[in-house]
Amino acid sequence: MNTTSLLRDTEKNKTPTVSDTGTGTVLRVVRLLAALSEFTHDVSLSELSDKLKLPASTVHRLLDLLSKEGMVERDQDLRLYRPGLEFYRIASSIHGKRSIQDIALRFLKDAVIEIDENAYLGILDRQANKMMMAAVAESSHLLSYRVVLNELLPLVKGASALAMTAWLDESDRDHIIEQSIQSGVIANANERIKILDELINIRHQGFAISFGERIKGAVGIFAPVFNAQSRVIGSLGYTVPELRYQIEHLPQLSRSAMKQANLLSKALGFNAK
Repeated sequence: MNTTSLLRDTEKNKTPTVSDTGTGTVLRVVRLLAALSEFTHDVSLSELSDKLKLPASTVHRLLDLLSKEGMVERDQDLRLYRPGLEFYRIASSIHGKRSIQDIALRFLKDAVIEIDENAYLGILDRQANKMMMAAVAESSHLLSYRVVLNELLPLVKGASALAMTAWLDESDRDHIIEQSIQSGVIANANERIKILDELINIRHQGFAISFGERIKGAVGIFAPVFNAQSRVIGSLGYTVPELRYQIEHLPQLSRSAMKQANLLSKALGFNAK
């Protein structure tokens, strides 16, 4: 039975209402599957009913139909529900065929539509304790800074890096900073204190901003990107020529960077509590 048959059978088993049309059924199925994916434990019918704000009879009917397709499994003894093997298969298939760069591209393009400046995706390399720019959507401006893609960069310089480092565990941050001192990326202990203070401020405001730390004359505004395990894995934001940047632009730039970074995080499975 395919999805079309599933929805057709759902309609046959109930009396249609104005708010319960085919479109309404699709929406309920989508919300039900989304709700199941958010729970970290097997869930009862009443929990799903409360979360979705739907009658238990409606939720039970949808669960029964979804279980026939392998999208939902039921523990017969405990009367609890969980995502089914088919649900996992589809999710794994999508995840395995699309890289984070592919997924991020639509959000980078939307960022450029919102603000006509180059938008970049930065990716954290935990093994190397470095980061790199992995994807870009370019603006219409002739004067823009093109950042080299796939080049490993330190995690203590530039907004794209600091937007990641600020959300790492304290021990990881300290290790990265000590490595940077030893390699000469950070000059001395005073600069270390300055960076630590900056990381606290970045976490407080939700984004990082830098001026010419990597490219002279470039301003970076980046926000963190998280994965399904709530770990920071990258950053998304803008590089703007300092000649075109004005302080009054910052609220709009930072809001857009945080918005698109959050949408990308959700697409990667992140569920902010």
